[in-house]
Amino acid sequence: MRRTAGFCPAACLGFRLCRVVFVLSGFAPLLFSSNAGSADPDRTPPSVRIVEPAAGTEIGGDTLTVEIEYRDAGSGIAVRTLHVLLNGTDYAGQFDQHSRGASGQLTLPKSLPIGEHKLTVEIADRAGNVAHTETDVFYPGHGWLTLSAIGSTDMKRLSALTLSADGNAIAFGFENGTIEVWRNTRSKLSQSRVLQGHRGPVYSLALSDDGKLLVSGGEDRTVRLWHMDGTREDNALLGKHGLRVTALALSPDGRIVASGGGDRVIHLWTIGSDRQHKTSPLVGHERTVSCLLFSPDGHKLFSGSADGTVRIWSPSKAQNHVLLRGHFLNVVALAISPDGKMAVSGSRDRSIRGWDLAGEQPLEKSLPDLPGVTVSALAFPYESALLAVHSQNHVSLFDRVSGRSIAEAELPSFLEQSAIRGSKIVTYHSNGKVFVFGVNAKVP
Repeated sequence: MRRTAGFCPAACLGFRLCRVVFVLSGFAPLLFSSNAGSADPDRTPPSVRIVEPAAGTEIGGDTLTVEIEYRDAGSGIAVRTLHVLLNGTDYAGQFDQHSRGASGQLTLPKSLPIGEHKLTVEIADRAGNVAHTETDVFYPGHGWLTLSAIGSTDMKRLSALTLSADGNAIAFGFENGTIEVWRNTRSKLSQSRVLQGHRGPVYSLALSDDGKLLVSGGEDRTVRLWHMDGTREDNALLGKHGLRVTALALSPDGRIVASGGGDRVIHLWTIGSDRQHKTSPLVGHERTVSCLLFSPDGHKLFSGSADGTVRIWSPSKAQNHVLLRGHFLNVVALAISPDGKMAVSGSRDRSIRGWDLAGEQPLEKSLPDLPGVTVSALAFPYESALLAVHSQNHVSLFDRVSGRSIAEAELPSFLEQSAIRGSKIVTYHSNGKVFVFGVNAKVP
């Protein structure tokens, strides 16, 4: 650790309390935990903790004042040195020290990526006793991609993830068969419900636009319907596939459920007020159905498969479909423009392909080349742009017409899974962190 000493003036001698005001643009501080080391075993070491803002303070604005309290339970010997470090860089030299501590304003470097960063404060008294505390602070970003909610959960083996259209409801599926539903309240994510019913991993989830209906499928081959508003029985079994359920979609009006599985078959379930009705299966894929998506008007169903193809179905005409070829590995992501005139697919073959649907027959459309990357999620946040999460923790925005890159950002590290719905992105990380981001219409 590099140290830059900052000596407190003589006027500080004799004080038992030292306050440091640390102004940090765009960061949300959390309560510090203290660790202390002592050069004098006969003297009680000092301590340091955060005073304000209070835990749970909403991230916002260009500056945020952080006040740190220093205490010495012994003779009240004043602070000798002060270090304020962000990602290992010491900013103590930018602070004006006075009799009650120090104050300063940190200007964030332009290259600082969105995500968590290590903030460390260290204080040493004149006897050589040291107290320090550190925490991960979060930079929400600015401009086209910003943080809208944050949460934390116990680290579990996640197997499925989805969110509602407004980003206020999030569903997690786990390998132990449990489903958790979270809600976004004032930029804080918290667990709302825990659902039990599956035996084995949950591989696919779909939420209605308003977050009131949830459909789940998994290793036990079942498709289950959950009512989130409490008006009906929580868990309704729609039916079974021949093998594990790997893909689900809900029509925009919430009346039709589409499910696909390892049996290569797509089933359609009509959800009524009293009963559910299963229509004739859609058959055509040669390998596992990996993703499903309804068109904005609900008249078409798009499916992607491990056979490398995308197929367009008319739910009312079971066996009439359009076959789109272009990938040679598993198709894992689908997106349809809000006007329904363009479809995009992402594959394990590290390519993005698009089709112009405006004419009678789909025409392949040139899209951005992302060599050496794997796309995990796609969406159209608005008419003119395509959004892609790729390369583990990168998100890019592309012009829909030209395919050129408009903007790019780096998501927090340890990304395990992500999902996109319109202009909202939810990310789940192996350290238990969950973030919801919003894409703004105005970009650089």
